[in-house]
Amino acid sequence: MSTSRRAAMLALFTVCGIVPLTQNSSLAQSQTFPIRPIKVVVQFPSGSATDIGIRVMTDRMMGRLGQTVLVESRPGAGGAIATNYVKSQAPDGYTLLVSSSTMSITSALPNPPYDIRRDLTHIVPTIGGPLVIAISTAKLPNVRTLKDLIDYAKANPGTVNFGSYGTGSTAHLAIELFNQLADVNTVHIPYKGSAASILALASGDSHATLDVMLSLAPQIQAGKARAIVTTSPQRSALMPDLPAMVESGLPAYNVTFWQGISAPVGLPKDIVGKLNAVVNASMQDQAVQDWAKRTQSQIVGGTSDALTETVNREVATWEKLIRDRKIQIE
Repeated sequence: MSTSRRAAMLALFTVCGIVPLTQNSSLAQSQTFPIRPIKVVVQFPSGSATDIGIRVMTDRMMGRLGQTVLVESRPGAGGAIATNYVKSQAPDGYTLLVSSSTMSITSALPNPPYDIRRDLTHIVPTIGGPLVIAISTAKLPNVRTLKDLIDYAKANPGTVNFGSYGTGSTAHLAIELFNQLADVNTVHIPYKGSAASILALASGDSHATLDVMLSLAPQIQAGKARAIVTTSPQRSALMPDLPAMVESGLPAYNVTFWQGISAPVGLPKDIVGKLNAVVNASMQDQAVQDWAKRTQSQIVGGTSDALTETVNREVATWEKLIRDRKIQIE
């Protein structure tokens, strides 16, 4: 079809009130969305804290959307199974993903299985907060502050074992960033999960670890571990008595865990906006607030742009750290 004929047909459609489908299908879709059930994919096993939390929230989303919201667990391969499945789906709002801070690390690797910046549209941040650096009271009885830990590590280079809940985890990279910014040489010891890492700390097999306060609390209460600092620049509202990095000598240090809702790249802005509003409103429901309190999770919420900015900043930070320190993650 010639250009002039195409223009003439477009003019005829306009006069007759006929809207070309190719130009307005996304608009029509946005106005009617949703017309069928929505699936939210979780990269963690069924029954995990993330799985339980997202089910509480999606129960509240259903009333606002007028449609069923299903939760489907697709664990494995460090989140790649879930992420690659979601990114292969149509960007229509009917398949969503619970994204997380670990995905920023995966995306920062050489030849990653996915790139969270390129492959997904980010809709809304949901929960987040800092990790906590805790020390073994048996191994480091006199360490009560971050400065104490740094001084000890500098006086005993290469002897401080810093445990994490796995190679390539947020805790692992947070330890490497600590070594870089504090100019110390601690030894990263990866364990198979949070429970194993904290047990090693409590038994004195490691000197320090990084984890969420909820997981560390029993050993802290038992006197086997001591929390000394949060990994965020400012104090956490959930732990107001615990110092933050900015007041502890490492103001450039900023590591938090986060979760959000994302979708395949190309999701129309109108659908992004509708889902963002629904999730933000649902997170204010009492049932979600009660779940957050029980699990010591900090509800964040906010805009699509806020989550996108967090993703871009984190991936850039981890790319540089992995390159500068020649970190090997398999």
